[in-house]
Formats: sequence, C-alpha cells, structure tokens
Amino acid sequence: LLLPMYIFASSILKFLGQPDDIAELCGIIAVWVIPVHFAFAFLFPLNRFLQCQLNNKVIAIAAGVAIVLHVFVCWLFVYGLNLGVIGTMATVNFAWWLNVFILFTYATCGKCPLTWTGFSI
Repeated sequence: LLLPMYIFASSILKFLGQPDDIAELCGIIAVWVIPVHFAFAFLFPLNRFLQCQLNNKVIAIAAGVAIVLHVFVCWLFVYGLNLGVIGTMATVNFAWWLNVFILFTYATCGKCPLTWTGFSI
C-alpha cells in the first residue's frame, strides 16, 4: 500500500519543495529501504515465537552478531569499496536479513523441538 511512496519518493519530495539533490538522495535511500520491510515480515513473528518459548537470550545474541557484522561490513562497503550511501543501505539490508536467518535457523534446526514440528500444509 505504501510502496509507491518509496518508489516515487524523489518526485514527491521535489513536488513538496525539497532541493533536487536532497530529493534524489532520499529517493535512492527510499528504494534501498524496501527490502528491510520484507525482513520485518519474517523477523517480528520469529521474535514473538522465540519470546513465547522464553528464548530471549537467542534474540539478543542474534542481534549482537548482526550489529557487529553490520559495523564491519558497513565500514568495508563505505570506505573500502567506496560505495557511499548505496553501500550503507546494502549493509542495513544485510544486517536485518542476517538476523532473520540466524533466528530462523535456530527455531527450525532442532532448538525448539516441542513447539516446532515443521511446516504444515
């Protein structure tokens, strides 16, 4: 429903009177933020599932691993590869999806045997 606002953010901001350079940069950032929302669709239910199993420590560890790797990869992309804003947004996406991957792997690979019995059809 809000996807067009992200896709056309630069045009909307220009229409509202923002300077062209700022509007273009915001448009680039807005497009690169879209995958984060898909990560949220997986991350929030995984967080709730693990919280209900009293596995809060796992959520904290996954977030810690994701943030440490995010800092390293962000530095590499921005300063090492000179990717600038696009590199920053790519690492933001990486960090959120890494968190999803860690929690999903933990929940489905045997650490919740009494509650996770596999996917149902």
